Amino acid sequence: MDLRKYINTKDDLNKAIQFITNGTLFYQPFIFHDNIIVGEARNFVKQYGDVNSIYDYNLYSKGFPELELINGVKRNLVTEQEKDFFIKINNEYDFLYDYFVNEIIKEIDEPIENLSFAEIGSNTGIALLKLCEKGAKECYAYDWTNYSELYQWYKELLNINIHFRQCGWDNLYHRILIKNDYTINLERIDNFIRKILRKPLHDQSNYSFEKLLWKREKHLKTYDVPEVDVMLNTVFTNHQFDPMQFIAYCCDRSRKAVFFWALIDIYNPDHHTLFFPGSSPHEEIIISEDRDFPLNVNNNVRLTEKLLRHTLSQCGFDNIKKIIPDVSQDFYDWGIGKRSYTEIEGSWRLFIATRTSDKRSAFYKNKI
Repeated sequence: MDLRKYINTKDDLNKAIQFITNGTLFYQPFIFHDNIIVGEARNFVKQYGDVNSIYDYNLYSKGFPELELINGVKRNLVTEQEKDFFIKINNEYDFLYDYFVNEIIKEIDEPIENLSFAEIGSNTGIALLKLCEKGAKECYAYDWTNYSELYQWYKELLNINIHFRQCGWDNLYHRILIKNDYTINLERIDNFIRKILRKPLHDQSNYSFEKLLWKREKHLKTYDVPEVDVMLNTVFTNHQFDPMQFIAYCCDRSRKAVFFWALIDIYNPDHHTLFFPGSSPHEEIIISEDRDFPLNVNNNVRLTEKLLRHTLSQCGFDNIKKIIPDVSQDFYDWGIGKRSYTEIEGSWRLFIATRTSDKRSAFYKNKI
């Protein structure tokens, strides 16, 4: 997403640089300056072959030496030789977001100014930002990483109605968890003391949300995500041990439509089945601490298209449309969309479903 037209002052640019150097912005495709571009698309299509850190090769920067470090550690930047390819593939990654946002708006066929949207696992919010830019009434972002400062910056920079809440999907009990007030106060005191003692703050707190979520300590409490008109979810079901339960949760909180960008098991198309990997393809990068089974199965989980459609239908969404973008060979090889020379689709598939009944899942009825 090109934010250059909104970054009009040095302070705006410095804020973007701050979010890059502290590791907040790197994954989703953003342009902040002619010589500051972030995005993970290059690593997708190269299948992480030369990546040693989650911050490798997802930033092009020229003339900004401060961006060579991430949390004080040197990172591998995109080289000048690879610049054109990086920009091309990043623009296509951005196009995919534009594509499905436009398709969602088209499918609902109501003024976007009257609609509310939400995403669980929003990351840095590009899909919601695009909806806001098109005039969405309000957007709600939920993620276990604390992006509060980033979303407040978006709100001021773009003058949009977007809200963020830090929370996490609990795969064990199939609910949303947040920190309770007691934990938040303890964390503030802990961080305050660390500042006085000049100790590093990142990844040091005993109250980090990720650690609390895996341990499920008393410092967390259940949070019921409010209903909105449209729930969307991008590249998230593959990280869930049982994606059906997460999909049902999203459906229960949508009044009009849902969108899923999901990883599909394409090898068993006639079955209602889940596929579990032998190991995560990026395990050495993503997993930072041991987790008990089944929580250690946290990537590359796939469900068949039949099972996804069945789940949506059982939750009141019978009108299901699969949208298939035309993509470059690089993205097709990664596993999304299709090419003109073949009818074979990739395993990353995009679905929009509109509500056709008031059916809700057992999770909703029992308020789990």
